[in-house]
Amino acid sequence: MKSSDLQREQAAEARVGRSAFIANAVIVLGIWVVSATSILIRRDIEHIDGPWLEPWLLEGTSPLVTIPLFFLVRWFERQAQIGASNWTRAIPIHMAGAALFCSLVIAWMAIFRAAVWPPLFGESYVLFGDAPVQVYFYEFRKLLPGYLGPLVLIYFIRQLEFTKLELEAARMEARTSRRLTLKCGGRTLFVAAADFQAAKAAGNYVEIRLAAGTRLARLTLAELERQLRDAGVDAVRVHRSWLVNKHSVAEITPTGEGDVTIRLTNGDTLPGSRRFRDNLAA
Repeated sequence: MKSSDLQREQAAEARVGRSAFIANAVIVLGIWVVSATSILIRRDIEHIDGPWLEPWLLEGTSPLVTIPLFFLVRWFERQAQIGASNWTRAIPIHMAGAALFCSLVIAWMAIFRAAVWPPLFGESYVLFGDAPVQVYFYEFRKLLPGYLGPLVLIYFIRQLEFTKLELEAARMEARTSRRLTLKCGGRTLFVAAADFQAAKAAGNYVEIRLAAGTRLARLTLAELERQLRDAGVDAVRVHRSWLVNKHSVAEITPTGEGDVTIRLTNGDTLPGSRRFRDNLAA
């Protein structure tokens, strides 16, 4: 791997961590606000008196520590990336991570509430009581999503970041070697951009018509259009679902309703929308 590629991957991984931390913090704080205000609203409906600060501290004890503990989750995730690691190795690592995460939060809850309840509310607070094991597993069950949630966020944000890297690499390939980079199933194909004739959107894929045949690739028309332009191909959108190489157009026939029918040099025909007619005329 080139040093420049390694640097781009490292920068992308750093963005994954920052974005996941921010997203996790926003979610945790949002849950805190909703939970605390729900208690206050229920009290008001049921005419129950109580210190307004108490729900905020009850519901906010774990967010105060789960937000910084994101970095603990991140460390365990780096040891066994979800989707990239062997599950026989990843499962015990994340079981250990979840146990440590939940135990730290539960310990913090017990210590913090025991310390602040007497001076603030004039009474003691005991988390475990007479059934410490049952309380521990009750809290563990509630806190487990706090460990799993960041793992999910990291996974999906990483997919987005590394998809961007692949698209950037594809555009660089188009600029330097005039080739298109196409993901076809589990394969990556490199084809001469000059062979491109037309392309049609097909769900999450694009059906690409080349001089040598048709390929079904996983990308969008917009992504393909950017690659083609980087490679110097005069490709234009002629329809919401169609992209065409202007040099492959043999004939344009109006339909009488503002739309057109486009015939290519290989004999294929495809529709052209009035919305995109100016692209053909330019």
